[in-house]
This record gives sequence, structure tokens and C-alpha cells, in this order.
Amino acid sequence: MFGFFREPGSGGTLILLVGWPRNILKTVKGQECFMSIVLTHFKTYIDGWVQGDAAKALSVLADDYTYDDPDSKVYTRDTFTDLMDGFKRVALEACGGQLPKPFVRVTEVVTEVVGGGLRAWCLWEIPGSGLRGSALVKADVGGIRSEVITYYTKLP
Repeated sequence: MFGFFREPGSGGTLILLVGWPRNILKTVKGQECFMSIVLTHFKTYIDGWVQGDAAKALSVLADDYTYDDPDSKVYTRDTFTDLMDGFKRVALEACGGQLPKPFVRVTEVVTEVVGGGLRAWCLWEIPGSGLRGSALVKADVGGIRSEVITYYTKLP
């Protein structure tokens, strides 16, 4: 089973949902369903990156969150602001002192239900900076658990 998710009225990124049982996205009167909570965490996290808003993304990080950057190190919830600040410094230098809007462009988002959570793949880029790659993000009701990124570059 697959379907699509877009926050109602948002006009935002359309997310392909793979392997989602039909009833899992329905809400019970007065309550959010389990996967709706997970999707809200995911959307808030992505919106934080798109807007360059570290506090927004940080608000949905699980306590054991890790961000694995092959060019640098593994970041944690405690060092997340340093991570985003580092990307902003690179973007400012590459973009003539102006942060791009959006700060990060996220496309080609594909999700899959795995156990009690969500696994999402996407392409990302910081417009005008030359930085782009792909990411694998894992989330559950406790928040965003991890992100592993890759960078795309031409071989020498």
C-alpha cells in the first residue's frame, strides 16, 4: 500500500508513503493517531532545515538523536545547533553573505513504515552553495532518532 501525505492547506512538500496500511493515517475523533504524530515530528524537522531554524528542528529531536556527517563527525542533540551553524557559515560564504531562501531545499522524499517508526529518504541541497546530497532520516513517536547524509560531488 502506498499513498501521499501533505499537511492540509500547506502547499508544502508532497511525501510518498510506502508500505503504510490504509487505516494508519486515519485519526480517531479527538486523538491523533500514532503515525500522524511521527509524521508531524518528521515535517517539523524538515521545516526546521528548510527555514534554517535550529530551534524548530531541535524541538522534535529524540534524546538519543545522532546526525552522521561523513565529512565531519557524528553530531548529537546537544551539538545540533553547532551543526546547523556550520552549514550556515558555508552557505554564507558560498552565497555572497546571504543565506538562501529556502535554506535547504528538500525533494524526492520517500518514506517507509519500519517497526514502530518511519524511515525517510530524500535529496537535499543548499541552493547556490554547491552543497547537495541525500539523507536517510529515522523517526518514531519519541522524535527524530537519526539522520545519515551523503554528499554528491564529481569524481576527479
